Amino acid sequence: TISSVDSLTSAVQELIYSVADNLYCEPADYYFSENPGLSLSSLTFISSSDNPQMLEFLDDNIDADTKNAVIVLNSKEEADKLSAGYADIRLIPVVIGRITSSIKDIEL
Repeated sequence: TISSVDSLTSAVQELIYSVADNLYCEPADYYFSENPGLSLSSLTFISSSDNPQMLEFLDDNIDADTKNAVIVLNSKEEADKLSAGYADIRLIPVVIGRITSSIKDIEL
């Protein structure tokens, strides 16, 4: 359960640590020791809920050059009702069955 900036930071760190990286990159420990908060180059959040409180939380508490919120919905009508209004989050409605066409231009 993510209920605070600290728990979100911890979840993001655990996700990054879980990836086996055989590339020529410094270990994630180096990055997190210098950047203990959520300072990221990009974040893409995927959910089937368009909860305004959750989106506001991400908008206010994530420091990222690019922030996407991919919201999976059941119909085009639901997608049309998805409200914008977040300063730094790009809302991307995805209707079930049209995932590829919906995210083809996503900026990562």
